[in-house]
Amino acid sequence: MSDYDFIFLLDTPNYLPNTKELIKTYSLVIAEMSYPSTGAGIEIGWADAFNIPIILIHNELFNPPPYLKTMSPFILKYNKANDIPILIAPILEELL
Repeated sequence: MSDYDFIFLLDTPNYLPNTKELIKTYSLVIAEMSYPSTGAGIEIGWADAFNIPIILIHNELFNPPPYLKTMSPFILKYNKANDIPILIAPILEELL
């Protein structure tokens, strides 16, 4: 995973960039959607609108709404957070 730059927006709570413009510059968006979030939903929508590939991940206890399948073919379920890099690595290789 060291070949990629990850941006975690919540790492800078005192500085919230204009994510609508920032997303336009991304190669792809990875969203953890186990807990509903209006902000994340908006950003997923922007990525979809800008044709930015999206990887959606969620824990096995969450049942994602069916409409998300229209936004991404990459909806991944994990059991343990440590599994996430293993799950997304082949998709990153495919898309990037």
